[in-house]
Amino acid sequence: MRKSLFSVILALWALLVLPAAAQDPVLFQGFYWDVPAGGTWWDTLAAKSPELGDAGVDMLWFPSPFKGFGGAYDMGYGIADHFDAGEFDQNGTVETRFGSRTELTAAIQATHSAGMEAVCDIVFNHVFGGNPEYNPFLEDYILTRSWWPVMPYDKYLYVYESAPAGRYYVQLSGNQYNHSQTGYDDREGYYSIRPWFTHSSGMNADGQAHWYEWDIGDGDSGPFDAFLIDLPGRVMEGQVNGVGDVDEFYIDHTGGWLEFKLNSTDGSGMRDFVVVQLWYDPDINQGGDDYEVSSQLKIYSYTNLPTASNRFPKDYRNYHPTDQAGHNDIAYEYHYPYFGNDLCYHYAPTLDSLKAWGEWLTGTLGFDGFRFDLAKGTDPAFLASWINEPGMTDRYYVGEHWSSAGEIKSWVDQVNANLSGSRPMTGFDFPLFYALKEMCDNSGYDIRGLHSAGLYPLYGSGVN
Repeated sequence: MRKSLFSVILALWALLVLPAAAQDPVLFQGFYWDVPAGGTWWDTLAAKSPELGDAGVDMLWFPSPFKGFGGAYDMGYGIADHFDAGEFDQNGTVETRFGSRTELTAAIQATHSAGMEAVCDIVFNHVFGGNPEYNPFLEDYILTRSWWPVMPYDKYLYVYESAPAGRYYVQLSGNQYNHSQTGYDDREGYYSIRPWFTHSSGMNADGQAHWYEWDIGDGDSGPFDAFLIDLPGRVMEGQVNGVGDVDEFYIDHTGGWLEFKLNSTDGSGMRDFVVVQLWYDPDINQGGDDYEVSSQLKIYSYTNLPTASNRFPKDYRNYHPTDQAGHNDIAYEYHYPYFGNDLCYHYAPTLDSLKAWGEWLTGTLGFDGFRFDLAKGTDPAFLASWINEPGMTDRYYVGEHWSSAGEIKSWVDQVNANLSGSRPMTGFDFPLFYALKEMCDNSGYDIRGLHSAGLYPLYGSGVN
């Protein structure tokens, strides 16, 4: 009952930035976050459609129906294959969490038969999953330009792909520049580093316990000034004590793949750490010369993503940062990897694939409109150009711009200023939602506050 009530509330606060009509349209959220896995949800929506249509629902909002990185348990927001709606065997399953493509199209047809439009929840910003590959654009961003914001550490690793057997000394420090706008210097603070000999996406790949050493030398006083990492997979935690401080570790390697995974563990904010040098000693027990092999250590990202549908495969070129001016960054709001890897619409293969995707959603699957996930991270000019494509124009659109009323209005207005069709972009009124929640939770709430909450004061009587 609680989940059903929440769906009704969501339907009510999907306010449309439109002139008031005789009968306001109703959008109903046809799912909740943890709907049962097992591939039965499309059947549930199909069975419920007649009842929803009779109740006056105009539009039924479907969850993201695409194969996610989490396979049969993914809610669709960890999207991996844009053209797999439950028909290809990948990520451990054929069906999605909600069912097969055949069951999806049957649910859409049932929605239409009940007199409702089917609204597809789509994710434009990000993609999850991908195998590690050399990423020269990200390497330039991190090591050469040292730009801000700091690339989240879970997006990349340092790799020496065919390292000879021997002892390796790895030095890390703060990056070149202090970009922090919060009062601290982001080149110092707490970190962790984990070496590994065969690729693993885990921070502690073999379950080894963390070791902590807060006063690690830089190796200048001899080999024993560096700190031994005894096993691959061991997570070492340390501290860069000040600007210019260098910490050095060493590990004995049997040869082959060698990776290092850095992470900022400072509780006061993200710090900017980099591997600055890598040295190699081929004769561990002979006391021979060390050789600098820093140039062999490359930045790899988790971006190589083939698809079972054979449509819209991806590699590092599909994501920010690119090598093109204006897109060679991860700037807020439209280039930052909030979740997964952030798609670059400026790259022609990405743009062409997203256009083909939209036409497939409407022309092949039969969807009538779109709910845009994480609208705050989607460039309104790009989105307007996408909507203006023949397969996507004159449909229902609503953006999930989770922010203030003014920011929601600004984003919606920017999209609408560039639309060519007759149906405009709308936005969820999150500030009004929270005002209604406060009213329900607080017996002393002054209901007059609803008159100044949300989008209504910004649009006046012309908003539903």
